[in-house]
Amino acid sequence: MPTHELCAMRIHELAVDGALASLNSNADGLSAPEAARRLAEFGPNRLEDVARERLW
Repeated sequence: MPTHELCAMRIHELAVDGALASLNSNADGLSAPEAARRLAEFGPNRLEDVARERLW
């Protein structure tokens, strides 16, 4: 699912099964091949460092 679609989702309003289904996952998690495919497609699940101006 493209990132913009995930941002528009109100996943917190779904039941667990619905949330997992919307992410093409299940309670057992992703298989190793699927996890590798998503890592290759989307990259690691990390927040980028943002340089911030300090207030002091």
